[in-house]
Amino acid sequence: MKRLALLFAAACSGQPRPVQSAERIVASADMTLRERADGRTEILVLRAQGDVRAPGDATVTGAPVAHVRLAGARAWLAVSQLATGADAYAAVKAGLAELGNDYAPRGAIDDTSSLLRIAQNADDPVKAADASRKALVDRIAMYLRRYQGEVE
Repeated sequence: MKRLALLFAAACSGQPRPVQSAERIVASADMTLRERADGRTEILVLRAQGDVRAPGDATVTGAPVAHVRLAGARAWLAVSQLATGADAYAAVKAGLAELGNDYAPRGAIDDTSSLLRIAQNADDPVKAADASRKALVDRIAMYLRRYQGEVE
């Protein structure tokens, strides 16, 4: 993970640079796409809440733009694990929003809304973050099942 974060930091500094290899890297301020020689694309994003920043990634076959939201949700999950209190809860909510509602495979049993109700009713931001974080983890897992073969 440390190597990935260093690669991301280097790729995001300055303007996009052409790479002389079978791979191509395109970088912007908050996202890096690395097109690999095998046809797959690695997506790396950076998200921040308060003073906490963390990367998120996804490797996709086909159009990477469709799965940037998975990388973003993973980054927000990492931020929520590093942040505390209200910042952790805000990061999880941002991850849920970025992943969106189109995550579950057809016929999946999705009980994550009950976890989100627990979070909304919690009087402590730590308890709210914990409950909603579990929902985000479950939704990411469902997303991976839904798009199996396209994304990892």
